[in-house]
Amino acid sequence: MSQHRHHPSPRASTPPKKKFYADWRLVVAVILMLIAMIVYVLTLDDSLVPAGPGEPPVTQPADI
Repeated sequence: MSQHRHHPSPRASTPPKKKFYADWRLVVAVILMLIAMIVYVLTLDDSLVPAGPGEPPVTQPADI
C-alpha cells in the first residue's frame, strides 16, 4: 500500500508577519525627501517673482 503524505493547506497555518519596513533609515530618508519636495513646491512661487523691470531688448544684431 502506498503511503500518502499529508501536506497542510496554505490556509492552515498563518505565515509570519513580514516587517513592512526593512530598515528605519530607509523610512527616515523617504520622509526627509518628501518634506524636501513639499518645501520646494511650496516655495517655488517665491522664486519666480520678477525682480523688476529687466534690461531693454536688443534691437540691433551684434557684429561678428
